[in-house]
Amino acid sequence: MRFIYFTILFCFLWAGSKTLNAEETVQIVTADLPPYSIEVGMRPGIIVEIIQAINDRIDIHSPVEFYPWSRAQLMAKSSENYIIFPLMRTKDRENQYDWAIDVMPLEMVFVTLGGQKLTIAQAKKMNIVTVQQSTPFAEFLKKQNFKNFHPSTQPSDQHFNMLRRHRADTWLTSKALADYMADKYHLKKSVLLSEPIANGHIYIAFSKKFPPSLRQRYIETYQNLKEDGTISYILSQYR
Repeated sequence: MRFIYFTILFCFLWAGSKTLNAEETVQIVTADLPPYSIEVGMRPGIIVEIIQAINDRIDIHSPVEFYPWSRAQLMAKSSENYIIFPLMRTKDRENQYDWAIDVMPLEMVFVTLGGQKLTIAQAKKMNIVTVQQSTPFAEFLKKQNFKNFHPSTQPSDQHFNMLRRHRADTWLTSKALADYMADKYHLKKSVLLSEPIANGHIYIAFSKKFPPSLRQRYIETYQNLKEDGTISYILSQYR
């Protein structure tokens, strides 16, 4: 009888330890993609602040780690216990991640400096369209048969600076990121944005293999943050 008791006790403790270890080894990855995640700046980014608020409430101490965007995506879709953001949900990505938390809408726009508000047809006639590599923006240009786009792994500032230095004619990115760059470089009067050419949603996504109980805690805590006004407050700091 004692043997059975201790066997059950051991299994219970082992299971609890396994869950705890899974939570302790959560990896949170992103890239420098303002205003969602900012590696160097006065504020860390909208979704970084949201993740930090969730972690504070559920007592998770995993840091947010910055990587090149293509590497961060590969890590999250090929490993266990990863959280990745800001990830736009697309048909091509649908089966690669667990789309746990829908954070905010995204508008895809062409950005020009002192030029014109471009249509897709006009953008195709430009010499150089710069775009972030390994993103739905680059995939969009490919599917639209653009021949003049130059995907790059460089940070967002470099894409914007290509416009400033006349090394690119336009930049395809999110409206939120374009607005952030216009504010950062005090060029709001010079930056022109096209009408949205596509729309989507930005997610906090999990790797396909992620502790179910912890996944639920993240989702429920995010909803609590929405209800108590924390999410609205964070968003207001980036407008």
